Amino acid sequence: MKRVSKNYVVILEPNRNNPLMFLFSMISKEERRVLRYSPIFLKDILCKVGLKIIYSFSYGLIVPNRSPELLLPFFKLFNFKFFFGMTNFIIARK
Repeated sequence: MKRVSKNYVVILEPNRNNPLMFLFSMISKEERRVLRYSPIFLKDILCKVGLKIIYSFSYGLIVPNRSPELLLPFFKLFNFKFFFGMTNFIIARK
């Protein structure tokens, strides 16, 4: 990503600090690697390749293609930045 980007790299990955994501990762063998995706782990990877972290946060509870439609109105109440957000967002610059 660093090699092909002009200036910025944006990472969106699951947040293992989210209790639902953690539970899903423990239950599903195919998703076990999600357990390593803490914000600190992702920041370390970007720093090791020489990118500078500009902004980082965890956000919301909605997961594309996985959130039950019945619960979407409830999940939308949590569309803000918080430690237990479902997704980690990291913006880095070359």
